[in-house]
Amino acid sequence: MAPPEENKLVGWKEIASYFRRDVTTVKRWAKTRGLPVHRLPGGARHPVFAYAEELQSWVRGARRNDVSPDLDSPLGDERAVSPPLSLPLPLKRRMLLSGWLIFTLTVGFVLGLSAGALILFRARPGAPVKVSFNDRTMSVWDAKGKVVWTYEFPESPEEFSDSEWTWRVQFVDDSSGHRILVAPHFRPYPGQQIRRHTLYSFSTDGKLLWHYEPELTLTFNGKSFGGPWVIKAICLISDADDKNVWVALNHSTWWPSFVARLDLASGRASVRFINPGWVLGLAHVHNSLGSYVLVGGVNNEYRAPALAVLDQNQASASSPPGDEQQFKCDGCSTGQLLRYVIFPPSELSSIEGNRYDNHLGFRVLQNEILVTIAEIPFPRAAAIENCDSIYKLSKEPDLIPVSYSLDDKYWDRHRSLEKEGKLNHSLETCRDHMPKKIRVWEPKGGWRDVLLRSGD
Repeated sequence: MAPPEENKLVGWKEIASYFRRDVTTVKRWAKTRGLPVHRLPGGARHPVFAYAEELQSWVRGARRNDVSPDLDSPLGDERAVSPPLSLPLPLKRRMLLSGWLIFTLTVGFVLGLSAGALILFRARPGAPVKVSFNDRTMSVWDAKGKVVWTYEFPESPEEFSDSEWTWRVQFVDDSSGHRILVAPHFRPYPGQQIRRHTLYSFSTDGKLLWHYEPELTLTFNGKSFGGPWVIKAICLISDADDKNVWVALNHSTWWPSFVARLDLASGRASVRFINPGWVLGLAHVHNSLGSYVLVGGVNNEYRAPALAVLDQNQASASSPPGDEQQFKCDGCSTGQLLRYVIFPPSELSSIEGNRYDNHLGFRVLQNEILVTIAEIPFPRAAAIENCDSIYKLSKEPDLIPVSYSLDDKYWDRHRSLEKEGKLNHSLETCRDHMPKKIRVWEPKGGWRDVLLRSGD
């Protein structure tokens, strides 16, 4: 029997809004991961459509198979692929008769998660499940489409992109109390061009619990960098005896960055990692040896993507210094850093001048972690799709890279460059098919080279 028409989403924009992703992402899911979308006979002149129940089943099936459909999640965690518990308002208006069905499905989904995990709010009547912004006012909505409370910021936040919604607004249940985390970026002061970022923590009834606006000065080789600092990624951690939020912050103009850990209850902050290059992603990983935070980004000294592995309970650390003095952090320690990895540029990166401060994301699976590095040509050409280099880390025992691979779009781009005469060899003889050498730093032995097998 066909799903009820009132649960129908029409058009790519409405389907993308359902997942709070952009249209390009959901089109890719439909093409490569079997996202259930339909089109009436007659070709492209008829809009695509999908049913909410089929989308829910697709996400549940991805979880059962340990395959997260979202390669772009800033949190790098399969929990981030959950569709929103509240649907877009146009669809809500068409779902009044099926509200109890959605409510039942949502509560069942939430109760199936472990009590200690950070989860989305249960869609009970009156519980906040959605926020919206209108000038300086943030409105918080319940599952029935009613505004339950509002908050007025001192300034007007700028609009979020589709991809930013997944981490700039988070509904949290940390077993000791519900809360909403919001990380808006405000318009610049008159005469300035820099947007300022602040992290807010609200109770579900609208009380402001704390806010964090980073104020820190870092010094590299005698030169000071005092911000403003831009929030790039957030990672929530709720262990039995440690509930906190890790925040990646990049200098608004220059290359320094740092990662701060905030106590979830009080907002008290401490700096945990300093890096001479922007941080692009965070992820939380458990294994048999402990609890760790992965920090992915770039290292400007080596002009390459980089990965830091931090013990969650460590003292402050920084990336290991190289030979260039301008990137040496004054007064910073590397002793508490578990591991630091430099990933080499691919052949296409070298030929096309790809930037090394591109997107870097994580996928945390049951037995491994995938580090995905976007290969984006610079300057970027609209007709060229992103390619990905993918490094696999073993989850046990020590979170070290074991292999790498390149996605199909990478090899498609390789063929195009061959035809253009920019490459003088075939895919079969390409050095990116060969074992790849990465650099790994560890406290006891310093730097060493590790050879990774390709494929897998």
